[in-house]
Amino acid sequence: GGRLSSTETGLEGVKTSLESLWVGDRNLLADTENISDQSPEPNLKYMDKAVKKIVRVANATSYTEGYNKQISVTLLNPKEMILSFYAKSDAAGTVITCYCYSPNVSKDAITSEGETSTTTDGAIRFTLTNTWKRYWVRYTFKGNLSGKQFIIIGRLANASSVEQVAYICAPALYYGHHNKEWS
Repeated sequence: GGRLSSTETGLEGVKTSLESLWVGDRNLLADTENISDQSPEPNLKYMDKAVKKIVRVANATSYTEGYNKQISVTLLNPKEMILSFYAKSDAAGTVITCYCYSPNVSKDAITSEGETSTTTDGAIRFTLTNTWKRYWVRYTFKGNLSGKQFIIIGRLANASSVEQVAYICAPALYYGHHNKEWS
């Protein structure tokens, strides 16, 4: 009797945990396999998907934009989204910045690397390796979200006396708070 009750209690806890797990079911960014609107690098693929190459020349005085998309999103409750992508750089240690900009809506962000941010433009930094790796950031919005959102992945903005090169592939944006495989 006691053992079965314990198992039932344990299962109820699992059921509660699973009910609060929220994984989006579709990528909100269109055409991310080909990224045809992002000037992908010809003849360069990763996992059979197009790659966006971002180059910032040495001693540049302004930033170089990576993947940049404007989409319409409505998010009422829960108020979480996951932005994920694969990336690498020519030199390990290259820093890129990602944004999920939604005017006048503050947000918290945490990355797959444990970095956190509370900026209203969703700015968060990633330090890339020189091999392909999947990165993600979970955004928690502090208000209802509707209208245009600006998604930027891979802005190179750090002052450097050497050329910086980064690559972005398979961007994805999902409702929810748990990362999932690219779709």
